[in-house]
Amino acid sequence: MGCEEKKMPQAGEWWEKTETGQRIHCIGKAASGRCVLEFNDRSISSRSTCFDFTRWRRLDGCDSFEWVSPPEPETFPQWWTTTDDPHHPIAFVRRDSATTMTLCRKDGSECKGYAWEFHDGNRERLTESEALALLNPPVPKIFPQWICRKAIDGSKIAFIRRESADVYAVVYLDGSELIHTDGFSAIGRTSMSKADALALLDPPAKKTKTVTITRWLCSDDGESWVLIFCIAPPTAWKTVIAQGTETFEVPE
Repeated sequence: MGCEEKKMPQAGEWWEKTETGQRIHCIGKAASGRCVLEFNDRSISSRSTCFDFTRWRRLDGCDSFEWVSPPEPETFPQWWTTTDDPHHPIAFVRRDSATTMTLCRKDGSECKGYAWEFHDGNRERLTESEALALLNPPVPKIFPQWICRKAIDGSKIAFIRRESADVYAVVYLDGSELIHTDGFSAIGRTSMSKADALALLDPPAKKTKTVTITRWLCSDDGESWVLIFCIAPPTAWKTVIAQGTETFEVPE
């Protein structure tokens, strides 16, 4: 089976190994897809896409094996890839100074005050735009919005309905609402459809009404009798005698 293609030098680039300072010049790519390289001793060799270049760095501005990089003062902030798993909530780290960094989560929230750790070979430098592209898309400003509320055992809140940038309603399981006008932060929250939100509400109680029915003994000849249940006295019989009532709960 083939290996996963890794980051490779491109034609015309100069790279240097971090630990040893060994320098290579990328001549180009062979028809087979292998990277053709020139080494310090002027030897030519090639590397497949499986070759690990994570401990090499590209030398921007380099034009020869004798080229010396002029020292440049570091500027901040800097943006670097995270060393966490892709499924982790950290999107990237922002290096705020030579010794500190901020963990930037995918939802846009931040955790400041961490000591800068480079983890040689495990971080790559990013531009600000590349870093920001790793964040989750912001919640669209179309109202109303239905927002999931993080599940808490025993909570009576079903969801949050955001009416505007500043006004939102906390909607309880029974359908009652509490309106807030103190602004709302969508950071760390997930939107949902109206149908999914309403499905979280408790089913409405069935409405019923009480009906009282009278028992009537009815006869035409005084010998044969029929028991009939209705509210008003039957009018199709010669003799009608009330025999008490019964009360029922029926749907409205």
